[in-house]
Amino acid sequence: MAAEGHMNGFPASVPPAGRRPRMSSWAAVVAAWAIALTGGVLGVVALTDSSAPPSPSSPQPVRGLGLGDRVVTSFGTLSVDTVQKLVGPTGAMHVAVPPGQLPVQVFVTLNNLQRRPLVFNEKWFRLIGPGTSYTVGWSTKIPPLEALSTRRVLLRFVIPPGNHLPRLEYRDPARNAPVRVELGDARSLVTFNPATHLHGG
Repeated sequence: MAAEGHMNGFPASVPPAGRRPRMSSWAAVVAAWAIALTGGVLGVVALTDSSAPPSPSSPQPVRGLGLGDRVVTSFGTLSVDTVQKLVGPTGAMHVAVPPGQLPVQVFVTLNNLQRRPLVFNEKWFRLIGPGTSYTVGWSTKIPPLEALSTRRVLLRFVIPPGNHLPRLEYRDPARNAPVRVELGDARSLVTFNPATHLHGG
């Protein structure tokens, strides 16, 4: 039959020559709208996706300095390593401890990265509490720190008792802005007896 053909083994109607099926033009329009809508939806999802990483200009949270963190200085670096509560006879502490006050010692590591000796000064450091400050009561007496060398120093303070320790402030001799380091919770301090050189009492 002239008006019939075979497709996949089954008879199928063949449109007369010169006429195009109307469904093909409608299918093209529908397909174009589907593509446009899909692109718009994807664009909105991309803009509203909360899992997308923040842009470089977005502010990032800043964590304060704490124990073990590296502090950049004019001579190299330093770090505040640990804090201990002093117990035992006050004469061995080399600081005067009024009744009700808390003696503590802070270990600081100095890294002299210069090619000349560094003269250590305990006045670079103090403790900062709410509305007040505490100067160093005693510190390690060391000779000038050799070039490209490291030395650990000990700072002792007397402060009021409390749950939270004051911050240790470092004032660089060659810079204006001080740096402050969080010392943490006073209730978790390890004790040290300088008379017996033993921890825990």
